Amino acid sequence: MEPMLYTVKEVAQILKCNPTRVYGLKDAGLLPFLKLGQLKCRREAVEEFLRKYEGYDVSDPNNIIPLEQVAYRGKTARVRLLRDTGN
Repeated sequence: MEPMLYTVKEVAQILKCNPTRVYGLKDAGLLPFLKLGQLKCRREAVEEFLRKYEGYDVSDPNNIIPLEQVAYRGKTARVRLLRDTGN
C-alpha cells in the first residue's frame, strides 16, 4: 500500500529535486502541506501538482511559463549572442 502522506524529503525524491525547491513550491502556494509533527503533503496533492504543471517551467514558482517559451527564449538569447560576437 502506497503512503497517503509524504514528508518534504519524500516529495523532493518523487519530484527529483532538493527539499529547498519543495519548500519554495509550498511557499508559493503551488503545493499544499499540513503539519503533523513535521510538514506532510498528500499523495493526491503531489499528483495534482504534476498534472497541473506538466509542460511548464516551474523553476521559479513565482514566474511559471510554458516550456515552449523557455525553448524560444533560449533560442532568442543564442541568436543575440551570435550577433553580439559577430558570428
